[in-house]
Amino acid sequence: MSWIKAQNDRMALDNSARCLKCMECCKILVIPLAYNADNEAMLAFYKARGHEIQVKNDIPYIVLKENCPHLNLDSGCNIYDNRPEWCRIYDGRFDPFVREKCLWNNGR
Repeated sequence: MSWIKAQNDRMALDNSARCLKCMECCKILVIPLAYNADNEAMLAFYKARGHEIQVKNDIPYIVLKENCPHLNLDSGCNIYDNRPEWCRIYDGRFDPFVREKCLWNNGR
């Protein structure tokens, strides 16, 4: 096994361990909204129903602070080995809603 592959494998294991420890991305669901200046009524609609709206980079998002149904706060993801593709490719380091808390991003 080459030194580079061994380093990549070690980093992947370290990052997986950080992900399983952190779980921040599993505690929030953020949905971007199609928006233009004429859509204030749409934002009011969601706000009136108790949804939090945040704007990042001029894009409004509905922010649902709910744990994933597969998240166990004591042991992590109950379906980690069989998690959906989106969960496999998701990278909290680039998500403006969790990147500050992401352990993978912060190397903790």
